[in-house]
Amino acid sequence: MSLLDLGTGIMQTHVVWKDIEDTIKEQMGVDLKFDEDHTKLEEIGEKKGFLSRIIKVQSVFKSGECDELKTFVLKVCSLTNTKSMAETMQNGMELDEKMKAEFEEGFAKFEIQAKKLHNKEVDFLELFTKVKDDKMKLSKIFFSKKFTEISNIGFIGMELVNGISFPIYENFAVDEVEQVLKGLAAINAQSIMMPEDKSSIIQGNSLAEVQQEMMKEDMLNNMLDLIGNVLPDPEIKEGVEEVKKLVVHLLDMSRLDTVPKELNIGNAWVHGDLWNANLLWQLDENKHKKLVKIIDFQITHFGCPTEDMIRFFICGLSGKDRQEKWEYLVERYYSYLKEFLHGEEPPFSLENLKKSYEQLFVTCGTLILPAFGVVVGEQVQSDLPQDEKTRIFDALKEKLMALLKDFLHYYDIYHRK
Repeated sequence: MSLLDLGTGIMQTHVVWKDIEDTIKEQMGVDLKFDEDHTKLEEIGEKKGFLSRIIKVQSVFKSGECDELKTFVLKVCSLTNTKSMAETMQNGMELDEKMKAEFEEGFAKFEIQAKKLHNKEVDFLELFTKVKDDKMKLSKIFFSKKFTEISNIGFIGMELVNGISFPIYENFAVDEVEQVLKGLAAINAQSIMMPEDKSSIIQGNSLAEVQQEMMKEDMLNNMLDLIGNVLPDPEIKEGVEEVKKLVVHLLDMSRLDTVPKELNIGNAWVHGDLWNANLLWQLDENKHKKLVKIIDFQITHFGCPTEDMIRFFICGLSGKDRQEKWEYLVERYYSYLKEFLHGEEPPFSLENLKKSYEQLFVTCGTLILPAFGVVVGEQVQSDLPQDEKTRIFDALKEKLMALLKDFLHYYDIYHRK
């Protein structure tokens, strides 16, 4: 039973209703039986979850009752979306048998890692949601199941949040980005103030260890080729070819560990996978965005706060705004952090935080490239009107052109030996 394969359970996962019922009874003390024929299921966030299937459940019970669970979200650890995304990126590319075998080997290793990441997310949410701080924008969880030596399924039952996410070809305004930074600062502040005996519960692999398993040379080259071929702009093409010469160096994830140590930055619990798809917003009557939740903490870890900022700024801002506003936004984050620490000093200076942004830009920028590769691949196959495709590709080109230029700029300063 592999997480890479479709199952025979709920929404073609390996989780069945008895697994859910037994867990609810154990953790919530409620004896329920779901009416499988009449309970409505809807996959939400389709093709956005790299490590899970997200399912909206509208419950009908055969026996028992629970108001909280009449409508909820079931998040099942699964790699079927990841496999589908990888196939999208490979579409139209010629892979020899060696490359195919390497992909399969990589997926097998990734499955082991995915189970650990699910367990860490459960630990994180259970610990941090007890704090009751709405500024963190965390979802309430009702029940959960971790992977063990005898159980090969993992899932979380949580509140349904009415919110929408925005694709990476849509840009956020600076004041909207500040809302996200405030949420991150609240999480970081809680982790800094948390006693070590509690925070040690969710210790685990560093982001460098996790990403070293996930990011492979062939995969990164394929994504860059896809971007260069689909967005036939001479500057994009030239930037892709220059960046491809550096791929071996880009895949050295050790800087995620060494740079914070060199700059004396640490002891902050960061998201690890912050991009547009993991932010839920609501729109008011004037179409202004209000951040309601930050979701998907599977790659959460102790690390450097600018890891999250780099990834989100690349995806959420236009290239122009990112280049011009990043320093101001790091300063805003730092002011929020100081406010939420209630007089306790942050464990790093603003000056070193800015240095970490520049020194980690290439590494963290590399980690967000798969998101661009997937979106580009999906748009090629989409049946959108050509004028809408043109709008999307123009937005992606603007972001990617700035990203490729900054790759080369920061690489020359901090990586070239």
